[in-house]
Order: sequence, then structure tokens, then C-alpha cells
Amino acid sequence: MSVVRITQNTNWTELKSETFHSNFTASMRGQRDALFNMINDNIDAGVTAIVNIYQSADECMRSRSTLKTRNVNATQNAVWWDAECDSKKAQKYSLLRKFRNSNVSTDLTALHYLPKYV
Repeated sequence: MSVVRITQNTNWTELKSETFHSNFTASMRGQRDALFNMINDNIDAGVTAIVNIYQSADECMRSRSTLKTRNVNATQNAVWWDAECDSKKAQKYSLLRKFRNSNVSTDLTALHYLPKYV
């Protein structure tokens, strides 16, 4: 049996490729007879079982997200920043998106009538 390298079109390392291959091969060998019987009885159930084997073999490939710490003080707003500032900023970006999507001069005019400090 020839082995096709999985890493050709993926970002998997050689170790991840070998791990996937060994997990998949072990699962297929263990369930081969049951799969053939299942496919003969009900093709949809057989396809679902094969997809489940692929998904279980690829569990080791999924990256685990790590918690990132950040400095809470660095992201705090200035003392004078309040809910009204948030509202005006949201309004400004809403009007800007509206103008970019429509390219109508009245939308640009509405954007220019907003206070300049936002």
C-alpha cells in the first residue's frame, strides 16, 4: 500500500501528519468489517461513520487556544470618556460606513455635521 503524504497541501508538520495517519489507520482497521456491513445496509449511515472516523482522527490536529493575558490598565478609557462619547463614536463610524457603501454626497454631508472632537 502506498502512503500519500498529507502535508503537501496543509499546514501540518510531519509529526502531525504521522499522528493523523496512525489514528485514522487504527480506527479504520478496528471498524472495517462493521463499516462494510453498514454501507451495504444503509449507505448514509456508512458515510456518517466514515466522516466520524476522519473527525476523530483529526482531533489531535486541532490547535488548543491559550489564554492571553493583557494589561487591563492599558485598555481603560480616559477619565473624561463616557457613554455619550461611545455613542457619538458609533454614530460617526455608522455614517462613514453608510457613505462608503452608498457613495452618496448627502451621506458625506451628514458625516461632516458631526462634532469634530469625535
